[in-house]
Amino acid sequence: MHAVSCSRARTETNTSMQSLRIVRLVRARLAVPSASAATRSVAAASAASAASAAAPAEGTNGGGEYFYSESTWEDVLDPTRAGGRLSSCLAAAGVPRLSVTQAQAYGPLSRGEDVVLAAETGSGKTLAYLVPLIERMMVAREREEAEAEAEAEAEAEVGSAGGGDESPGTEQQSSSSFDIYDAADVGMVDEDVHRGVSVPFVRKFRSAVLVLCPNALLCEQVVSVVERTFNDAVRCLYVSSQSISYDNTGGQFPDVVVTTPVALHSLLTGVGPMIGPEWTFEGLNGWARYVVLDEADMLLSGAYGKKIEHVLEALRGGDRERAARRACEEVGIDLERYWELPRGVRKGAQLGGGAGMVEAGLWGALGEAPRELGESGVWLRQYAFVAATMPVEGRETVGAKIADAYPGAVWVRGGSLHMALRHVAFRWLDVGGGVDAQVRG
Repeated sequence: MHAVSCSRARTETNTSMQSLRIVRLVRARLAVPSASAATRSVAAASAASAASAAAPAEGTNGGGEYFYSESTWEDVLDPTRAGGRLSSCLAAAGVPRLSVTQAQAYGPLSRGEDVVLAAETGSGKTLAYLVPLIERMMVAREREEAEAEAEAEAEAEVGSAGGGDESPGTEQQSSSSFDIYDAADVGMVDEDVHRGVSVPFVRKFRSAVLVLCPNALLCEQVVSVVERTFNDAVRCLYVSSQSISYDNTGGQFPDVVVTTPVALHSLLTGVGPMIGPEWTFEGLNGWARYVVLDEADMLLSGAYGKKIEHVLEALRGGDRERAARRACEEVGIDLERYWELPRGVRKGAQLGGGAGMVEAGLWGALGEAPRELGESGVWLRQYAFVAATMPVEGRETVGAKIADAYPGAVWVRGGSLHMALRHVAFRWLDVGGGVDAQVRG
């Protein structure tokens, strides 16, 4: 009897902690105006409730610290490129200024660095990673489309000059490109998938942002932020465990894909290859140029088992190959010679590209005279690990594991991380039944 009581007490304690976490997230949603589109919340608070909730005074969070920074999105985004469109969307959505967290994160993310963003709930983390990564994705898309057009024109000239014969090597693609399928008719595609009909390729060079969340609720929140903030300027696709549809993207491959590790793994190992080549592990490596783990502390805690490990290992395998190709192009050697190099030199390529290989003794290993490094067109994947809590004490904590796997990542910490927020408004919601009823159920 005593053992049963202890077990029940532990269950009630765990359930209470989960309920408290939900309540805290709801408070954050209600405390910040929906126009900011920068809250991280629970779906129990509707958009209407958020809009009507009291907001902190302009420029301050009510606790003596500033929520907003001095910068506006118009200041930091490049008006001559994709940034001009994004800043217009942000201004129209009522988000002209960056929060302090967004200002801290924008620099390293916009430069293409891996980032660990650990900041308190309600600090604007969602837009902190979405804006710079979408900006980089749009710039990359422009470059990719220009390269695709140039390749098409070159092939057309070769074909007309040679009577239609393909020149040697025209079948090979750049290592930084990937064919992406765009559905011309979503209804037809869904029907064909069930028949196992092969779907043709119609588009190349599509990079996108992949956002992984621990559950469907958080996925829906991220999708809501994208749609409310950027409207039609950014195509967002939510991949659930039950469906995938291009309805909201105009039949085109999306700019942002939001999903859970379980749903993504199920798709890639299930019907994904029948929908299109992008929904395979190889395809994922081709388009997921910017990867976000939202609530990374939860995703990497071990609770999601082999699914998240399988997805991340597939991405890391692609990362290693890309890093090798990029380094080889920079030093001017082919991949066959790369695999003959000492392990230390190859590790230098993974950590520091061509310069890392040189520092690790490349020229001595090759027996060649040093020469200047060249440039490479191979892109490297960018990661953002985002969380409201990031434990780092101990080798087995999530923060320690990220630091070990991504030693070059820039850490951005919120000023009130792991602290109670005085500016957060309280509103208790009755979720029905109470803790005891939840335990019995």
